[in-house]
Amino acid sequence: MQDQDSKYKTDFSKIKPYEEDQIHDALVRILSNPLFQKIIDYIYPTETHDKLRKDLLTATTSLEFQKIFMYTGLKSVLKKTTPKGLLFKNEHFITDGRAVSYISNHRDILLDSALLQVILVDLGLETSEISFGNNLIASDFINDFGRINRMFTVFRNGSPRELLQNAKNLSAYIHYTLKEKQRSIWIAHRKGRTKNGLDKTNLGVIKMLISSSKKSAKEALVSLDIVPISISYEWEPCDASKVRELYVNEFGTYIKYPGEDMDSVVKGIIGQKGGIELAFCKPVNNVLDTFDSTVGNNPFLNQVVDYIDKQIIENYRLWPSNYYAYDLANNSNKYVKFYSEETINYFQERLKRAIQLVGEDNQRVREIFIDIYANPVRSKQKMGLLSAQ
Repeated sequence: MQDQDSKYKTDFSKIKPYEEDQIHDALVRILSNPLFQKIIDYIYPTETHDKLRKDLLTATTSLEFQKIFMYTGLKSVLKKTTPKGLLFKNEHFITDGRAVSYISNHRDILLDSALLQVILVDLGLETSEISFGNNLIASDFINDFGRINRMFTVFRNGSPRELLQNAKNLSAYIHYTLKEKQRSIWIAHRKGRTKNGLDKTNLGVIKMLISSSKKSAKEALVSLDIVPISISYEWEPCDASKVRELYVNEFGTYIKYPGEDMDSVVKGIIGQKGGIELAFCKPVNNVLDTFDSTVGNNPFLNQVVDYIDKQIIENYRLWPSNYYAYDLANNSNKYVKFYSEETINYFQERLKRAIQLVGEDNQRVREIFIDIYANPVRSKQKMGLLSAQ
């Protein structure tokens, strides 16, 4: 078994986060980068900077770094951008501290996973490792910052053969992390953020997760211990840029400008979010025996996908912005009791910003923006969780 563990560590050298003997050198590089000063200028009062730097240089583990810097920093950002606070529910599904696979809907590049870590710390639990696309690693600073934050790299480019091998390596690393390191992992339920407000799990993600296992699909899923997560934002910080991308794609192909992903990360952090709720959903293992595993792998795994989708949609919190958008889209007053004049005015203000960013004011641009917020209501209706009448 020891030989196998050694092989794992060699194979995962390009994937895994920093280990303890790499932490100090990474911190020295991070603290000497001018971008780090810009980050702390936004988050922390000037008079605390010297002490913060000294405290960080005493960190010997990624968890210590997270508690000294990330946890307090995110709490500070949330006070500025999330007046209704960060809410969470159903923590009883994970408070025994076991290592699980968190599979989350994906609305914001960084915050979806970062906010989970805040909640885990508040619950007195170990933080998880986090999937991190190599497309986001635009500099040595980002590489250091990600890997010191327990982020593991997902390689998303290469030939079909390379992509298949990357998927198997990633799957093997996830199983290794859960079983050998006894540490949870976070991964989005699809590649890329949901742009239109419709949360749909990609079958390919589930197939990737079990691709390295020699066990049956069911046994591999048991080992993964999947806990779906449903996260919702009252106001999506990147809603305007999502509208622009969706609109352009309807008439051609949207091409990201250099650095756009990192711009979206920053917008997600500093943009107004109103309220946020993260819901832990019933683990897949709790219901796995109810699925028919004799029908073949894809039909069996599609049952898992459908279950994750239902859990995400059922536990998704609807905000006043969602109810108003639905009524606006349908020219109705069905949900008028759930929103105020303040919601209406702010919604219209954000819509104007989206129109300005797109550069065109037409019905389709307005529809795309409205749908981002109205679609979660429609999803609940489609599953019979809300009346469609």
